[in-house]
Amino acid sequence: MKTKGFTLIELMIVVAIIGILAAIAYPSYTEYVKKTRRAEAAAVLMDMAQIAERAFSQTGSYAAAGQTTAGYGISLGNGQATDGGYLITATGQGVMRGDACATMSINALGVKLPNNPKCWRQ
Repeated sequence: MKTKGFTLIELMIVVAIIGILAAIAYPSYTEYVKKTRRAEAAAVLMDMAQIAERAFSQTGSYAAAGQTTAGYGISLGNGQATDGGYLITATGQGVMRGDACATMSINALGVKLPNNPKCWRQ
């Protein structure tokens, strides 16, 4: 008599294969998510710099504003004389806190920190 179905060994092999694939795919996925969030934060920083410059040309002062994007909190603060008048900072939140680009900033002179092509996609 022939029975239909899978043996325990066959099921264990399938589970092992799925586990190996997941172990390879998950780190790639999380790095992709971080890369996407870094790019979004860089774009928001550049947009806020343009908004601040436009506000300065119209009113003579930089408007304080804040914004949140995926994985980062964005803030516009008053800078010092050495940085041209404003400093826009993106601070990593959640999974982005331990990232190499956890804190990104740009000032009125266009100086971007950290000076890392991974952060700014140069």
